[in-house]
Amino acid sequence: MCIRDRIHSEAGIDVDAARAHREQAGSLRGFPGADAMSAEAFWRVRCDFLIPAAVENQITEANAGAIRTKVVVEGANGPTTPAADLLPASYTHLRTHETVLDLVCRPLLEK
Repeated sequence: MCIRDRIHSEAGIDVDAARAHREQAGSLRGFPGADAMSAEAFWRVRCDFLIPAAVENQITEANAGAIRTKVVVEGANGPTTPAADLLPASYTHLRTHETVLDLVCRPLLEK
């Protein structure tokens, strides 16, 4: 699966408005109040929670070291590649924060 659209707003994003925009426009491009961003920039955004929940193998050996979050909530089946899981602590910020595995959080997300 290819993820085409990434948007960011320091002020936050109204999820209902973003969903309506995507349904009307066919993508998130041009969503008012948010800026488009590259995949590389996406993984560098500071956040409290990162929830990779749509596609497998999104956190990789190449981007794991750039992630700046307090908690990773794995909402997809295996969002982290085996290579990223094996990185030593000095290579990734994931190891210095909590990771909630999909086995635990999937039932919570489905409620």
